[in-house]
Amino acid sequence: GLRFSPALCALGVAIGTVLASPAIILFMMVTAGIGAATPRHPFDYLYNSAVRHAFNKPAIPRNGAPRRFSCAVGTAWLGVTAAVFLLGWDVSGYVLGAGMAGMAGFVAITHICLPSLVYTRLFERVGDVPEVSVEDAHRRLQEGALLVDVRGPDFWTAGHVPGALHIPASQLAGRAAGLDRDRAVLVICQSGVMSLKGTKVLREAGVQGACSVRGGMTHWLRNGLPVEGGQAAEA
Repeated sequence: GLRFSPALCALGVAIGTVLASPAIILFMMVTAGIGAATPRHPFDYLYNSAVRHAFNKPAIPRNGAPRRFSCAVGTAWLGVTAAVFLLGWDVSGYVLGAGMAGMAGFVAITHICLPSLVYTRLFERVGDVPEVSVEDAHRRLQEGALLVDVRGPDFWTAGHVPGALHIPASQLAGRAAGLDRDRAVLVICQSGVMSLKGTKVLREAGVQGACSVRGGMTHWLRNGLPVEGGQAAEA
């Protein structure tokens, strides 16, 4: 579900760019602006009210600050793109539009949002959170470390690391006290953004040895490391 809105954004911006249409680009700018200013992107409402029911999937949650920041970046980017097309500078418009469509498409394909990652690093003060590579995480698991998966149920069902403990990010603070303090604790998410915040939560709760797994399940799968569950290769 989290890929739905970026996919539609990529499609809309791509169409507007190919047609050199300021009107379409401005429409996409408005949708991004709503996503920046309110708890949900307009396309999230379409998914939650109709699409998800056809596939029996959970609703998309409210926008967090990183996603709203990303929408704000998109709003500014699309505003400049529309202005460039209005001025008749089509080549520059094509470059800007293709870049925006490519970034949204990258989010839809990989679930990695670069502006969200920038926001997390700059404004949520998680830059000092220790990270380990997926290869190092795999080795530590074999040595007895505990892996905490903070993704939502949908991602967990699609595929997860064997032996991982599933604690969605929203529940992490409340369950931190129950973790085994005698084991090294690793935190993994889908792309390595939420795990940074999850690791910070655990360390503030007294789990001082907690580390984030860099790149999350995206890198884990890319490196061919073991998974179990449903459609793990598509997670």
